[in-house]
Amino acid sequence: MYIHRMEKGQTVKDVARHYGVDEDILRMNNSLAEGEPAIGEELLILTPTRTYTVRRGDSAERLALRFGIMRRDIFALNPTVSSEGLPVGKRIALKYGERKYGAGCALGYFYSGGDINALRERLPLITYLAVAAAILDHGRLSRIFDGRDAVGLVRGADKTPLLRIYARDGGYRTGDEDELIENMLYAAISGGYKGLVLGGEAPGEELLMKLRRKMIGSDLILFTELTGSSEAYLSELADGSVLASPDSGDGCADALHSFATRCESNRCLPELPCFALCGESYIPTADALLLARRGGYAIDRADGKCRFIHKRNGEYIFPSLESIKATLEAVHEYGYMGISYDISRVPTAYLMMFEALFGSRG
Repeated sequence: MYIHRMEKGQTVKDVARHYGVDEDILRMNNSLAEGEPAIGEELLILTPTRTYTVRRGDSAERLALRFGIMRRDIFALNPTVSSEGLPVGKRIALKYGERKYGAGCALGYFYSGGDINALRERLPLITYLAVAAAILDHGRLSRIFDGRDAVGLVRGADKTPLLRIYARDGGYRTGDEDELIENMLYAAISGGYKGLVLGGEAPGEELLMKLRRKMIGSDLILFTELTGSSEAYLSELADGSVLASPDSGDGCADALHSFATRCESNRCLPELPCFALCGESYIPTADALLLARRGGYAIDRADGKCRFIHKRNGEYIFPSLESIKATLEAVHEYGYMGISYDISRVPTAYLMMFEALFGSRG
């Protein structure tokens, strides 16, 4: 694995030739469908040890049998290849170097208006999917959107769909905790989910213990969402917890270490960042990179951050690939369960780096 920084006058073809990799695979791993990267932009270089050019009549099942690999790995290593059919003439990766850290869990988030095609492409890269389809306001549970399409897709791929319930301030304040718990469990079961993810306002310890008791004997699992200052019980009483994205600069590894000294890191999945900051506004990192490429802006890198100055909007700041790599290395070093990420917005390069270092545990 290499991280290459684009220099003036370089093209993707030049970079592919330099590292001895296929240009199409290089573009796929970095979400470069067309055009050229910006000067200073980082590209993830994964060097496949085995590739294959798809021929007429080939299928993932046949290639898996022929090369002694798992069908799901073909799609995990080629995230833009559809499970509905392999495109004839396309060169695909069948194997990269030996994984450094074994397997890790990956929990994806799917929000209202999310790209169902992005979900379909990234199914091989997740273990769980949190469908953010419900909100809790002063004890009243409401549905935000119909998540049945996402649930059906996930269950069809033998993955685990979870109903994410976002509790606004006062969300758990109700005169009848038992009724609230019954409503949450009914929403999960009737929607075809295999468990819950509790986000927003933190549930009290007593309510969480009641919920866990109600779940005994069922196949439902429970995840909580944490920040660096969350109470330890939120992870101790859950099957797993999502840790909100720590600072993605040089302090990220320190933040993960600090959290691991207080909570059970082997039950936690740090969130990968997916937004660029411009003033007080956030846009997806991929969109910021498109602005840089199309506008001819040069990207500077320092302190784990990438920056460029837009002529109208001002400075855009987002994580460097080096800092994402450091985060993933810290995930291993401090014994975390894996990672979590926004299905529709996280850059493909981050996921391919995770797949290269760990391999998603499906």
